Amino acid sequence: MAQRTVITRSGRFGVVFGLLVCVALLFGLLPGAGVSLPAWAQESDVSASAITQNVSASVSIDNSYTFTGTRTFTIISRNVTVSLNVIVRCWNPFTINATSNLSGNVPVTVTYAFPRREVSMSIAMSGSGGGSQSLGCPLGGGTFIWPVSFTVPVSGQITLTTQGTETGAFVRGSGTLSGQAVIWVTGSAILVTFTYLPAIAKDAGAAGVYWSDDFSSDKGWVNYKCTDPENDLVDCDCKMERTDGRLRITLRDENMRCFVAPPASVQLKEGTFSVEARRRTDNNKVWYGLLFNVSTQLHKQRWALEVRPRGGSGCDSDKGLVWLSYITNGPGTGELWAKCSDSVELGKEEWNKLTATRRGDNVKVFINNKGPIIEKDRSRLKDNPFFNLEVMSEDQVPVVVEFDNFVIQY
Repeated sequence: MAQRTVITRSGRFGVVFGLLVCVALLFGLLPGAGVSLPAWAQESDVSASAITQNVSASVSIDNSYTFTGTRTFTIISRNVTVSLNVIVRCWNPFTINATSNLSGNVPVTVTYAFPRREVSMSIAMSGSGGGSQSLGCPLGGGTFIWPVSFTVPVSGQITLTTQGTETGAFVRGSGTLSGQAVIWVTGSAILVTFTYLPAIAKDAGAAGVYWSDDFSSDKGWVNYKCTDPENDLVDCDCKMERTDGRLRITLRDENMRCFVAPPASVQLKEGTFSVEARRRTDNNKVWYGLLFNVSTQLHKQRWALEVRPRGGSGCDSDKGLVWLSYITNGPGTGELWAKCSDSVELGKEEWNKLTATRRGDNVKVFINNKGPIIEKDRSRLKDNPFFNLEVMSEDQVPVVVEFDNFVIQY
C-alpha cells in the first residue's frame, strides 16, 4: 500500500499552548495542567473529602564540624521535596492543601581529621510539613490531574567523638525518607478517586495532561480536507461535525485521506498521545489514524499511527492491521512498519484506543492499552510539535468515523 501523507498547514505558529499556575506557600510550579479527561470520567468514580498517598523524598547531607571530644549535632535539611499527582474535578477556582510526614535512616560516612579516619553510621531523620496552592479552574471545568510538590523540613541528630589529634569531622551521605501525605481541596472542586487509579497513574506519567478534548464543546478543530492517491492537495466531500459529544468525520469520495487538527496552539514534541476511534458504517474498508510530530508542512513531514480494523493486506480475519510510519520529505521518503494484531476491535460500533508515545528517539504504539504493538528508535522529526486525526477511504464509501477522548500528556 502506498505511503500515506497529510496536507500542508500554511503559516508558522509560534504560540505554545500551556496553563501555568502561580504557586502559593510551599508548592512549586504546575507545568501545563491540561483539560478534562472524559474517558476516565465515564467510569464509575468516587469523590473524597481527603485522600492519603504514600510519598518519598531524597535527602543529601554534606556537613563539616570543628570540635574535639564528644559532641551531638542536629542536622537539618529544609530542601526535601515531595511530589505527587492529585485528580480534581473543578468548576471554579479552588485550593489544593496537603500535609506530609517523612522518616527514615540516612547512611553517612564520617571522615575525621587529622589524620584521616572514616566511620560508617546512619542518622534517623524525620519531619512534617505541607502547604496550599490556589488554582483557577480552566474554562468549562472538568477532571484534571494536577502534579503538585511541596517542601518538608526534616532533621536528625548525630553524636561524634574525636580521637587523638583529630580536630573535627566531615559528614556526607544520602538516602530516601518515606511517609504519607494527606490531600484535600477547598473551594469549587472535589477530589476524585477511581477504582482503576493505578491505570491512570501509569498512563499519565509524572507531569500529567497537557491538553485534551472530549468534543462536548467546540475547541476550534480545523478540517484540512484531503489528499488524493497521488498526494496532491484537493478539495473533497469530507464533513467534520460534533455530534453526541464526539467528533464525526464523513468521507464520501473514494481513495482519499481527510485530515482534521486541533487549534494550532496545541503543540507538544514528546509525550503520550491518544484518541479513541470507531467506524459507524458497514463498509469494512476503513482506515483511521493519529498523526504526531507533524510539521507545518503536513504532507511532507509527520509520524502516523494508522489502523484498518478489518485487516486485509494478509491479516487473518480476526486481526486488524496496524501501521506506524513517518515521512521526512513527502511521498516515498521515510519508513513504514506494519503488523497484524488481535488487539484491534473489529466491529462497526467498537472503539479502538490508539496511543503513541514519543520519548527522545523512542516511539511506541499501543492499541487498547496493549503493547507496544510496534516500537522503533528513530531520531526523525522529534522537534515537530503538531497533531492531526485522519480518515482514509478505499473504493467503498461513505466512510464514517467517530473520534472521542483526544488526550495529550507530557
